[in-house]
Amino acid sequence: KIFCFDPADGDVLWTAQAQSGFRHNAICIGGDRLYAIDRISGPELSRLKRRGEEARVQPRLVVFDLTSGQELWSTVQDVFGTWLSYSDERDVLVEAGRVASDTISDEPKGMRAYGAASGEALWENKSFAGPAMLHHDTILMAGKACDLLTGARLYADLRVQLSKPNFA
Repeated sequence: KIFCFDPADGDVLWTAQAQSGFRHNAICIGGDRLYAIDRISGPELSRLKRRGEEARVQPRLVVFDLTSGQELWSTVQDVFGTWLSYSDERDVLVEAGRVASDTISDEPKGMRAYGAASGEALWENKSFAGPAMLHHDTILMAGKACDLLTGARLYADLRVQLSKPNFA
């Protein structure tokens, strides 16, 4: 479950029940909304497959009104992520995996950006890997960078770009 508390008095404003499980790195807040990915873990999915079973429900990305808890939009269309980032400047939500040496084995590759208010998919790139760290209109990821609004690659290798002296 997700619990949303009133910061003034600590009272519970609303709760939301996961269909499978809310991923801790896949919950974020912005634009007066709470975004969460509700999906079964990779190890649990592997266990089900070994037993010849399938998950009861599809992974979903769900968006709640932060004040009321009302579901604003959701999608089950190829939801893969374990990481969410939000751009307040552009009202864009980014879904990604978080491929790193300290993560569990079910971390996927891929990245997708949504119009956060509408849920409209802006772009997707299955070869990108998160986490998706946002800086203005740039997504920084694993030594690379791309444009937040288009997904266009900005630098072949961000480490090389950052090591160049800036005399401007």
